[in-house]
Amino acid sequence: MSVLLSAMTLSIVAFAMSLVMAKYARNQNIPFIGCLLCVMFFSLGGVVLGQEDLVTQIYISLLPLAFYAFSPFLWLYHKAITSEVPFVFGKSEIRHWWFVLPLSIYAVLLLALPRSDFQALFFGEVSADKAYLQWYALTFFVVLIGWLISSLVYLKRIWNNTIRYRRYLKVLFSDVSGRSLYWIEWLTLLILLIWGYSLTVLFFEKSHDLLSSTGVSLLLFVFSWLFARWGVQQQPLTNYVPKNLETIDQTPATEFTESKYERSALTEEDANRIAKKIERVGIEERLFLDSDLSLFKLSEHLGVSTQYLSQTFSQNLKTTFFDYVNRARVSVAKDRLLNSDSSVLDVAMEAGFNARSSFYKAFKQETSMTPSEFKQANMSKNKLS
Repeated sequence: MSVLLSAMTLSIVAFAMSLVMAKYARNQNIPFIGCLLCVMFFSLGGVVLGQEDLVTQIYISLLPLAFYAFSPFLWLYHKAITSEVPFVFGKSEIRHWWFVLPLSIYAVLLLALPRSDFQALFFGEVSADKAYLQWYALTFFVVLIGWLISSLVYLKRIWNNTIRYRRYLKVLFSDVSGRSLYWIEWLTLLILLIWGYSLTVLFFEKSHDLLSSTGVSLLLFVFSWLFARWGVQQQPLTNYVPKNLETIDQTPATEFTESKYERSALTEEDANRIAKKIERVGIEERLFLDSDLSLFKLSEHLGVSTQYLSQTFSQNLKTTFFDYVNRARVSVAKDRLLNSDSSVLDVAMEAGFNARSSFYKAFKQETSMTPSEFKQANMSKNKLS
């Protein structure tokens, strides 16, 4: 069963690699392909382990390198899809690969072990009269703990950066569906589950029937399928922003302070003038009914820089572009729900929402009711009056 699952995982990874290589520029490919190569190497365990001693020895000796490499690749992939400028695998990324030299030396030392000693180290019991094998065992444990700490640090960075990125999307777009990266958070939890289960199998495999290498292969298969599917579909932020995008302050409006824009050239008078322009296009021109409206489109329409617009939303209107636009759309939707016979979906589309789910979420956030509940409640009030 492990061999079949490994073969299926390898097929999925290989197919995903072929798709993504044809989809993005070369530099943007590197982190994602690096993740897939690591997953491919992990999945080989179901095929390699239990084969000839030499093949197993080579695989286990190189395994720490693959484990240490996966988290940096995942972090750089996350960085590539959340950056407003094209990702470049440059000199600044070298620091993530500090482990390559020491682990390469360690791999050579493992490969140099006699077959019998290697078998005793990983599949048997280390004899007390072989002190150097005790050193190997201790070193391998240190490597394992180092990997666990390093990986948890990267996963925490990915989690925190996803939350910050989601806030930043609300600065730029009126519709964030398909860009919010909720799948990254689910995948992070799955990675933690796989690690926890794999470490439990490593130390307690013989203690329970539910602990087996087949279970590890199954979890790895599920991860590879989800990661390949979502990773191939995910568009990087660079696909949605102009190439000449100015640097925009990513601090959420809720964290506004007077010192946040103290170096900005935008005066209070100019900010008030821009705020009036924003209100005018909302009331008179109904620009917010455009389902694809973004800060860039609004900037072009008003002739105001994206930086100044962002500052005005945050500083003067005390909100984000996303919340401001969706509040205006909900206001339109409320009127149409009460004064037309259109379906909820038609009302959502007419008000500028791209999906029923995003409409329901915005409507409930604004009114604490679903559209149907709102319509029913107001119809009841009208009958009573």
